[in-house]
Amino acid sequence: MVDLENRYFEWLKNKVKFPNSEHYSKLLNHLHKRYFQYDIIPMDGNRSEDGIDLRYRGFGYDENVDQHDIERYLDHRDCSMLEMMVALAVRAENIVGNSVCGDRTGVWFLYMLVSLRLKGMDDEHYDETAVDIAIDRFLNHDYKPNGEGGLFIVNDPPHDMRDTEIWNQMCWFLSENA
Repeated sequence: MVDLENRYFEWLKNKVKFPNSEHYSKLLNHLHKRYFQYDIIPMDGNRSEDGIDLRYRGFGYDENVDQHDIERYLDHRDCSMLEMMVALAVRAENIVGNSVCGDRTGVWFLYMLVSLRLKGMDDEHYDETAVDIAIDRFLNHDYKPNGEGGLFIVNDPPHDMRDTEIWNQMCWFLSENA
């Protein structure tokens, strides 16, 4: 059902609103079309599961969508890059969030775009080839040892970020920045 897919995509975008995020529809759409792959570090499969689980625990709950409809209309595909990143931003906020700062899910998502070097890819400056190169660099762990070019930049990581599962990368990042 196309309506449910569109509703879900809009819900994902709303979860990670940041200043001027409405000008990033091409990038967000492309991130949703690209699948998250985790061939190098098997534990990153947990991030894929989080993205798929977001369909149920996040979208299904928030939008009162029946589990069977999600299974039927949304579970025909693997976890997208967007789903994985949104789920990770939600997890980051669940770890360090507090009522004083308000919901910073969009802030954590924006940090990921900056680290991936995709923040400049608004609709006016969008370059799909450059976006694919950035995604491939991340998926192949072909980024800097401090995480630059991946999802998180850590000034002094305890280990090479390229050899570290995404969960630990996020925890180190939050320790420095939250």
